[in-house]
Amino acid sequence: MSTVLLVEDDPDLRNELRERLVQAGYGVLAADGGARALGLLKDAEKDVTVAVTDIVMAEGEGIELILALRRERPDLFIVAMSGKGPYLQTAQRLGADRTLLKPFRFRALLDCLETPARARV
Repeated sequence: MSTVLLVEDDPDLRNELRERLVQAGYGVLAADGGARALGLLKDAEKDVTVAVTDIVMAEGEGIELILALRRERPDLFIVAMSGKGPYLQTAQRLGADRTLLKPFRFRALLDCLETPARARV
């Protein structure tokens, strides 16, 4: 299975998602914000193929992270999550491959990861 870069500022949700992704067989690099996530991605020894990121975080960096990921890793599959639908629409316009409206069932996240979008052109 692939390695997921998980970016969520809520520590309880981040830990729950990390544990469940590991149980599902994924490697996980977890960060509490965009700057930390980019550092982890740069230093990653494992091949990170997917980023799952919150949009509305304490530092407000979800959209900026998606833009940075698209610049640095255009092939990376990105799933954006938020409790606010309009943010998800913006995220998709700016490069997210899939979106999840919080709260969501964990199965919905797994479905996103198991059926990735067609390759970007």
